[in-house]
Amino acid sequence: MNIEQRLKELIQEKTVESTFNELKKQRMLKSTRQTAFQKTETLLYNYPKFENVLKSKLEEIETIEKEGISKRSKSFVQWSSSNNYDNSNEYEKSMNAIQKIKASIVQIEGYISQIDAALNIIKDDPYYELIPMKYFEGQTREDIAYYFEVDVKTIDRHKNRLVNLLKIRLFSDECIEELLG
Repeated sequence: MNIEQRLKELIQEKTVESTFNELKKQRMLKSTRQTAFQKTETLLYNYPKFENVLKSKLEEIETIEKEGISKRSKSFVQWSSSNNYDNSNEYEKSMNAIQKIKASIVQIEGYISQIDAALNIIKDDPYYELIPMKYFEGQTREDIAYYFEVDVKTIDRHKNRLVNLLKIRLFSDECIEELLG
């Protein structure tokens, strides 16, 4: 590649990069990354499912403790040099699998704990109940508005206000980055 061709490529790269940055700065490009608000809503929608996941992981541990790791194929048998089936490896595999599951459980419990702490901060808000109604029970905005005897727009406004309070607690670093970025 000659110098002239390389120079053209560099100019094109810089042009594309500066155009991209300018469009981003003017908010004309939509980011594919979720905002802190969107992440908070995703966590809230999935919060009830976390308990089910924990239950299934505990059942999985119980199954492994009782039956060991599921046998892969009956046609494949692992033999040691003395032509006996190597059973010690099966125990290690089971223990490793259980450790991985337990680590996952600790992580999920951490998420639940963080969400609970954030929800605890807003629990005294007069519109707190709309959070479980919308995100945990899947009720519509209209049903929630009827429950509170207010307009749907009022529900939207309070939902956004509460989610914004939760997002600061759950994703404080990202909130600052969004504000400054």
